Amino acid sequence: MLLVVGRFFIAFPILLMRSIKTHPRQLSIVAGWILFMQMLDMYLIVLPALHGTGFRPSIWDLLSLIAIGATLAFVYLRILPRTSLFPVRDPRLIESLQTVN
Repeated sequence: MLLVVGRFFIAFPILLMRSIKTHPRQLSIVAGWILFMQMLDMYLIVLPALHGTGFRPSIWDLLSLIAIGATLAFVYLRILPRTSLFPVRDPRLIESLQTVN
């Protein structure tokens, strides 16, 4: 029941609020919560069925997360300088940059 409440009934209504999405720090806290709930889901449901020994966290669990995160960050940071953050051929680019919500 904790997984249902934590993954849906807490995160979904929070992400519907516009004020959360305009503040990167608050949005990163919600993203961390969702990531934590995903890891809890894996520990409680997937790993005991896979190993048969029950809940046994190890250092390899943490190291695998760090390795995957570092690899994704490396690839992202390598690709980022080669791409434009703005649409290059948009005829209304100047107009869209001056728009305030």
